[in-house]
Amino acid sequence: MSEANYTARANAKANIIALAGNITLQRDENGRFTHDAAKRFKTLFQLQLRACYNDQQPGEGMRKLIEPGDNVLTTIKSTDRVTPDTVLRASKNEAEALARATNIAEKPKIETRADAKVEADDQNYAIQATIGTKEGAAEVISTIVGSDVTDHVLKHSDGSPKGVDEYRLSDIFAAVAAAAKRPTEKEMIALKVSALQYRFDWRKSFQINMEQLRLLVQRITSYKLSFDTNDFALVVLGNVHTATQHDFGRDFREPLRSLRQLYRYDHRHTDASLADIIKQITAADSLRDPADAPAPESANAATDSMSLLSDFVSGLDLGEYEEEAMGVSEDSSGSGQPRPRRGKSNNSRSDKNRGGRGRSKSRDRTPTRWQDNPCKYCKLFKRRMQHPHTPTKDCYWNARLKVWRPKRVCDEMEIAYIPQHKFAATSDED
Repeated sequence: MSEANYTARANAKANIIALAGNITLQRDENGRFTHDAAKRFKTLFQLQLRACYNDQQPGEGMRKLIEPGDNVLTTIKSTDRVTPDTVLRASKNEAEALARATNIAEKPKIETRADAKVEADDQNYAIQATIGTKEGAAEVISTIVGSDVTDHVLKHSDGSPKGVDEYRLSDIFAAVAAAAKRPTEKEMIALKVSALQYRFDWRKSFQINMEQLRLLVQRITSYKLSFDTNDFALVVLGNVHTATQHDFGRDFREPLRSLRQLYRYDHRHTDASLADIIKQITAADSLRDPADAPAPESANAATDSMSLLSDFVSGLDLGEYEEEAMGVSEDSSGSGQPRPRRGKSNNSRSDKNRGGRGRSKSRDRTPTRWQDNPCKYCKLFKRRMQHPHTPTKDCYWNARLKVWRPKRVCDEMEIAYIPQHKFAATSDED
């Protein structure tokens, strides 16, 4: 066995601890985490496992360690060893099996002992790296969620730790999901209804709206609620029909007419019909100008569509993408329009005529000078307006991207505004 194989386990363990150690698990004021937070935590952890090196499965990393059931990684034991004889025997058996299937004599891929030794070292290195990654992942998960959640998986009943071959990462994440705060039946019903009544924001492209709808459906299915292809197609067609009632959606009228001829109202949609619908609507969407579309009809439609991604990743350490996602709902509040200021009551003059005092006085949040603004970010950019109902620590200034999050603030400051869907591209450039 080569020298690298002796350090592979420790190096792989340290690597996953460094990669996944910064992932956070969103908790409430009582220290509990929700089902959604647990699911997001698992998704981010799987991304970090995929980033781990695994030359036996290029591009896949160690992500299969987290999957339930048996696969090429979960079945590896710390006692597994590969010898040159094992490699030569496996190569010979493979050649014989291929010869029987094709009736053509085949030579083994590995015939010399030197080649077999190199192959054995590679496989032993992969085995040790897998075990080290599994150990480090279990340690990180236990640290983040708490040992009270994982102890029954990682320890025996007498409190002694289990060996690395006695548990699987899928068992640990099952324990995390079981410890999560469960939603009520009423909340689950409301979640499904919100998907069925989902309204597209036609100021964005059809593809962006589809991605946001898929995120919502993904959240629904994580609760084991049914939302099949037929439901998805009906939501899409319903939103397209609404768009055709307005001038900005006139390009959808002909495709919708064709789709209605193909699929009657009682048609049970399949993956094929949904793909056809998406294809035709996408082609029509490329002809229109999204700037012609107004804000969604309902007051909360813009918030639902714009903050969906924010809800999906809120509270997690996503690095350069976190600040942008968390700022989306601020930008979307009130369909992007400034909040009206409180003014004097219309009846104040009549009150004074009756000898009474005015009902209220207008409250001006604007200091006389920008130097008096208590927020250090606003003062830096000479902004006089204070944050309405927002503490200074939650300033609208995005320190990571060096931009203001709400468009109304950018307009007031006369600086460039970066839309939410361009945040990722901007952070990549930085």
